[in-house]
Amino acid sequence: MTAAMIEATGINAWYGSSHILRDVEFRVGTGETVGLLGRNGMGKSTLLRTLLGHVRQRSGTIRVAGRDVSRAQAFEVARLGVAYVPEGRGVFPNLSVRENLVMAARKGCNGRQDWDERACSTCSRDSRSAWATAGSNCPAASSRCCRSAAR
Repeated sequence: MTAAMIEATGINAWYGSSHILRDVEFRVGTGETVGLLGRNGMGKSTLLRTLLGHVRQRSGTIRVAGRDVSRAQAFEVARLGVAYVPEGRGVFPNLSVRENLVMAARKGCNGRQDWDERACSTCSRDSRSAWATAGSNCPAASSRCCRSAAR
């Protein structure tokens, strides 16, 4: 088992009075890529948004590379190397999938460029050849994605 890049324990999150996440445990090892699957409304996006600091969890612990970020703001989590590729209309629709990913790829506060083009390696040969427009059949364009860079 690899060292944990992201580890969450006992996560509970709410939108108003709706209890969305209940005692969730989640772990991503260094260098791993993890897919989060489930039907609509099951809490996939809420989990990722909670891990990133977009949704303020009411209980639980979130660690990134061993650091407690349970109460960190989104920009603080991003500086630790955690990236989020939004679904749907959270992209620039006139850009290709590759251009959207490159747009978000920046050097971290440590000066390292940990992102690379493996982010779209799951695309089919047809969609990868043109890198199609955002919203195409490329999983990187339309699915929720949380990736930890190898450290």
